[in-house]
Amino acid sequence: MQSLAYLYMGVIVPASVVVPVVFAIVKFSDLNKPLTTIFFYLLFAGMVNACAAWLAFRQINNLPLLHVYTIVEFLFLALFFYQVTGSPGMKKGMLVSMLLFPVYGFINFTFVQSLQVFNSYTRPVEAILLITGSLAFFYLQSVKNQHRPWQAQPETWIVIGILVYFSSSLVQFSFSNVISSQAGRNIKLLIWTIHATLVLIMYVLFAVGFAKCRE
Repeated sequence: MQSLAYLYMGVIVPASVVVPVVFAIVKFSDLNKPLTTIFFYLLFAGMVNACAAWLAFRQINNLPLLHVYTIVEFLFLALFFYQVTGSPGMKKGMLVSMLLFPVYGFINFTFVQSLQVFNSYTRPVEAILLITGSLAFFYLQSVKNQHRPWQAQPETWIVIGILVYFSSSLVQFSFSNVISSQAGRNIKLLIWTIHATLVLIMYVLFAVGFAKCRE
């Protein structure tokens, strides 16, 4: 059972990023700027997934990679929100966060948390910022006069994927180091399996978003 869980977390879910990437490639000529940003984010995530799996296979700590990944991931997703909104206030908020969060992340792994442990100070902050961006997106969508149902809007599916993943993972991000040191092996395996499933759900929702693209 444990070997199946490791296969699921370490191979199947990381490789599932190929699904939305394929949909994006098929619809590439129809992608607008926000969706193109998500496409390149997925390419980046796929490369990091492959590197993390290779390091784990070689029994090398891949957590230093996560510290860098968190910063770059946030820049991609914040840029998506900056591009997808017409609100000057939201644009300004995302621009400020894109300037400050990398500095915060650098300070954290340089002076506060070791690169060898989970970045439990920066990952939750990233999640909170992206949850806020997602909720702001839906609020702005609700007050606008929409001529297309929300199901037909590709960007909405992307935001749903972001919101589902980061809101569901916030507690785990915050207490990951505590869980790692205090919880039993089976509990940790269950928690990380749930996390992998949330990643998979996000990728599926991204694929649906790309599939909704029209010229």
